Amino acid sequence: MRDVPPRRRGDNRDRGPRIDVRRPCHPYRVRWDRRGVRERIPPDRGGKRGCQRRLRPDLLPRRGTGTPTRRPEMIDGFYTVAASTSARISRKKSRFLAFLAPVSSAADIDREQERLRRAYHDATHRPFAYRLLDDKGEIISRADDDGEPAGSAGVPILRRIEGSELINVMIAVVRYFGGTKLGIGGLARAYSDAAAAAISEARIVERQIESRVSVRFPPELTSAVMGTLHRYGANLEGIEYDRQARAAITIMRSRAEGFIAALRDATGGRAEVKEEG
Repeated sequence: MRDVPPRRRGDNRDRGPRIDVRRPCHPYRVRWDRRGVRERIPPDRGGKRGCQRRLRPDLLPRRGTGTPTRRPEMIDGFYTVAASTSARISRKKSRFLAFLAPVSSAADIDREQERLRRAYHDATHRPFAYRLLDDKGEIISRADDDGEPAGSAGVPILRRIEGSELINVMIAVVRYFGGTKLGIGGLARAYSDAAAAAISEARIVERQIESRVSVRFPPELTSAVMGTLHRYGANLEGIEYDRQARAAITIMRSRAEGFIAALRDATGGRAEVKEEG
C-alpha cells in the first residue's frame, strides 16, 4: 500500500469549495470552514427567508380569509336531541342556568333567544352557541360571549356541542353574578360544565338526511325504474299511472346524484327526473 503523506495544516487544494448545509426546520445552519472545523451559524433575523414547513393544499387559507378551509363533506345523517332540556350549576355563589334546544333554522334560534331574553331579563349574561346544518349540507357554527371576556363563555359551550357531535342544537347559559369574580379560566370551566350538564339530560337521536326525487316516465319503463330504485336502496313513496307514470322517491342524499344519472341511463333519457330537495 502506497504511503500517503500527512495533510499539512491549511492545505485545502483537494478539499473543494466551502459547504453550506441548510436543514429544513433546523434552529441553526452548519458549515465547514477552511480549517475543517464545523461552525454553527445563528438563524437569519434580517427578514430573509427562513425555514418553512410544507402544508397540505386542502388546508391552505383561501385568499382574503386567513383561516383554513375544507370542502364540506356530504353526510347522510347526524345526531341531535329529541327535546329541550335544562340544567343548573353554581360556582362561588354565581348561578348558571343552561338551556339546550333542538333547532333547524335561524328563525328557531332567534325565537329561543327572544324567549330567554324575556324570561331572564335580569340576568347578568346570556351567552350561547349553536351548530346548524343548512340547506347546502354545510355545518354553521357560532358562539357569542354576550359581554363576558372574549372566549370565556360562548366558545366553551360550542366545544361541548362539538365534543358530543351534535348538530341542529343550541345551548344558552344564563348567568347570575354571585359577587365573586371567577376569572377567565373559572368562567370557561363553569360555562363548559353547565353545557355538559344540559347535554347529559338530553335524549340523543339520529336523523337521516334524504332527498326527494320525482320521476315521470312511460309506463312500459316501470321495470327499468324499479330495478334502478332497488339497486340504489331508494324508497318508493307513491306511484300513479296515466299516460305518463309519476313516482315519488326518497333516497339518501349522498346517493341522489348517482341515482338520477342511473335512472336516465336505464330509461334511455326518456324519464324526466327532478330532485326536490
